[in-house]
Amino acid sequence: MEHALRDVLMRLVRDEVKDPRVRAATLLTITKVELNVDLAVANVYVSVVGSDATADGAIAGLVKAAGF
Repeated sequence: MEHALRDVLMRLVRDEVKDPRVRAATLLTITKVELNVDLAVANVYVSVVGSDATADGAIAGLVKAAGF
């Protein structure tokens, strides 16, 4: 389940998230998804290649898109 969710999230980030801060990252990868026992909460781990400012911006853009 976690792997499938990771794949869906990667597609959403690639195809649907239009925030320029996310697009500015040289490479953004969802490295891991952990679901709690009742599947109500997911912890999503992200790796961003780029400067610290670019990475911080990309994370901020993802947080903003979280309600998407």
